[in-house]
Amino acid sequence: MGTRGSHCCTYLLGIFWSALDSFLPWHLNEMVSTELTICLTLAAGALPAIPFMWFSEHIVDFCGHTNLLIIAFIFYIVRYTAVYALWNPWWLLLCNEALEFLTLSLAWLAAILYLRHLVPRHLTATGQGMAVAAHFCIGRCIGCIISGALSSSESGPGSLISLYQIGAIAAAVVASLYFIAYHCCFKQRCFSPGGTRGSSSRPGVSAGPTTNGTYTPLRVYHNSGADGQKTQRY
Repeated sequence: MGTRGSHCCTYLLGIFWSALDSFLPWHLNEMVSTELTICLTLAAGALPAIPFMWFSEHIVDFCGHTNLLIIAFIFYIVRYTAVYALWNPWWLLLCNEALEFLTLSLAWLAAILYLRHLVPRHLTATGQGMAVAAHFCIGRCIGCIISGALSSSESGPGSLISLYQIGAIAAAVVASLYFIAYHCCFKQRCFSPGGTRGSSSRPGVSAGPTTNGTYTPLRVYHNSGADGQKTQRY
């Protein structure tokens, strides 16, 4: 996957996040929940993200950028399904908003760290800024437009059910296509000797992933990249 693929993922993540986040207070209001429940539900996604964001770089290094992005799309299926299947605000608090750190915080950080290895050093800030714009500006705008077109014009319970059903199906399609495309097409190319930018042919530098018994590391660093940065394989 290259820079275009990473930006495409951030577009899609922004669309899914916007369609869910923009209409969630409206959906909670249809449940006749109290203002305290609405505030707690919206705040529940931020609290679990604190410890994960603290160790986020270690988590991304261990799991891999692409794996975390695939997991984010999978958990969007769970979140959209929970929104239209559960009609108790407290269950929605536990089953939906508690997973927001996986679909928003950790996935977005994985995309940002991934772009750091794709663009040259002098364009690092520009590449990461484009990812922010893709997710929080363009993706959010497209998500609002699509979700507004799919939502029912009628108010009351059930007016957003079709939106969440379509969102769950779309997340399942994207997660499946992304998983198949990466593991069938891009993964072998990333681990091939010429698949990573800036690989070195010096003696003592491994050309592919090394193994230690049955353990295969998810990342391989080469400190002698052409642009002076660490080059990472996935």
